Amino acid sequence: MNHLHPHVLAIPYPAQGHVLPLMELALCLVRQGIRVTLVNTEFNHKRVTKSLS
Repeated sequence: MNHLHPHVLAIPYPAQGHVLPLMELALCLVRQGIRVTLVNTEFNHKRVTKSLS
């Protein structure tokens, strides 16, 4: 039997304040066993990684 595993593609709206809440939602999904791919711009990625360090 072929079991399907859910996979979510998460793409935040490219505006300030949208990336971190979507990352929190993605983490909740991952904790439930759902695979999540988060798409982000390079600019926002640098801002997020800087704020998390």
